[in-house]
Amino acid sequence: MIKEEALKVKKEGYNCAETVMIMTGRYYLPEINFSYSNLVTGFGGGVGRSRQELCGALTGCVVALNMLIGRDSASVEVDPIHEKIAAFRDDFIASFNHTICEDLREGYEGEEAKKMCHNMTADTVVMFFEYLESIGIKQKESF
Repeated sequence: MIKEEALKVKKEGYNCAETVMIMTGRYYLPEINFSYSNLVTGFGGGVGRSRQELCGALTGCVVALNMLIGRDSASVEVDPIHEKIAAFRDDFIASFNHTICEDLREGYEGEEAKKMCHNMTADTVVMFFEYLESIGIKQKESF
């Protein structure tokens, strides 16, 4: 169900980072009432669609994790937060072998690349939601 919904959001025209944030907003942050996609638009396809930096789906997950577990005071210890984010990054690498958009897209062109990105983004949302559950972050009532 989550994967199909993420695919639907992606097919509506949202980029990878936006899709992750929209889905996280729906299921984990419904009390914050805004589009979520506006936080991460510039990360789709790497920074500014350069494909040179971090995958937008992974970036969306890092931003979402910061919203869910990030500190709001300098007195809060940062190491446990970084450990959780690093652990998800490790899971992402274990699943997709790379974190850089261009490396993830290697061997794909045109519609094939678009389809791969859509599926990888939806798979990332599923993996991310499973990770959130594994660290004790529960879904809230969605929209």
